Amino acid sequence: MNALAVAVLETEIADCRATGHTGNVENLLDVRAAVAELIAADVEYDAASAHKLDAYRQWNREHGPTTADDSDFAILHAADARLEAARARRRAALDAAQGGAP
Repeated sequence: MNALAVAVLETEIADCRATGHTGNVENLLDVRAAVAELIAADVEYDAASAHKLDAYRQWNREHGPTTADDSDFAILHAADARLEAARARRRAALDAAQGGAP
């Protein structure tokens, strides 16, 4: 679906250039950039989500709540922070793709 969305936009851009509708090209280039960022943000969100799940599973295998000290939780906090950053990036990309402020 992601590759299809970009391919459709590329086709539209080529058609507009061929017919001389240059104003439409600028708009479509902006849309393509927004869609590309949304796709990249989605990929990062999926990776961060998988990383968080893996980090929590590994932590649970290696630690128990009674044997862990504060430093043992750093990997979990880092995984949470990565996912939150990815969530924010995806939210901003979706807003931009829908015509909102970047």
